[in-house]
Amino acid sequence: MSKREFEDIYIDYLLEQSEDARRRTFEAHLKDCAECKAELAELRDALFSLPLDLPLTEPPAHVREAVLRQAAGPRLVPKASPRQAVWRIWAVAASVLLAALGLVALRQWQTKEDTIRQIGLLQEENRRLRESNRSLGDRVDLLTRPDTRFLRMAGLENYRGTSGSAFLQPADRTAVAFIHNLPSVPQQQDFQMWVIQNGRPPFPSQVFKPSGQTTEISFSVPVEVSQVAVLAVTIEPAGGSPQPTGPMVLAGRLEE
Repeated sequence: MSKREFEDIYIDYLLEQSEDARRRTFEAHLKDCAECKAELAELRDALFSLPLDLPLTEPPAHVREAVLRQAAGPRLVPKASPRQAVWRIWAVAASVLLAALGLVALRQWQTKEDTIRQIGLLQEENRRLRESNRSLGDRVDLLTRPDTRFLRMAGLENYRGTSGSAFLQPADRTAVAFIHNLPSVPQQQDFQMWVIQNGRPPFPSQVFKPSGQTTEISFSVPVEVSQVAVLAVTIEPAGGSPQPTGPMVLAGRLEE
């Protein structure tokens, strides 16, 4: 097609009012026609600079009132072309789909994190129960052996409300004690168990804090159980002492 055939489309094309088929034909022509392309660019500059070249004038009163009435009236929304309407529908649908997929992904991630956390808690609880059962089994075994030695402990002086008992196993030199109604002590102090032989300095043993009305402690016996004469509990500085330094709370002699 020649340049002359497109001269009447310049203005419509620049104002985006040309028909689709004719617009596509004109754009294909522009690719090969440098003259039309230059004229179109010159016309575009002139067209869009035209408002800037006009002198500013005060509009007539009736025009101003008409414009204000129009602005105050209902807003007119340009009607979209079928193609624009389709694209808008697809854009909205895509946005909704992406939001839904994002929500599903977020929920799946949260569900996965919750599941992992629950599994971790169950594993920790299972481990704790296994250790508790193992410890309970060890205590039952210790308490029911025929050679287990028994020792009753009583509170001394200002600690008459405190009492306890201990079971010592000669074979592996282990022991478990149950102490009732221990007094509260400051944070910088602990209770400490002592194993005492006749005529020998006390052996330091387990350091502990009260745990409720009855405190259970397991400890090793540093000498042969047959050589143990007394078990005693004192109040010591936090972490314990190599030799007793605080008041004795309770004590008991091993029964023959």
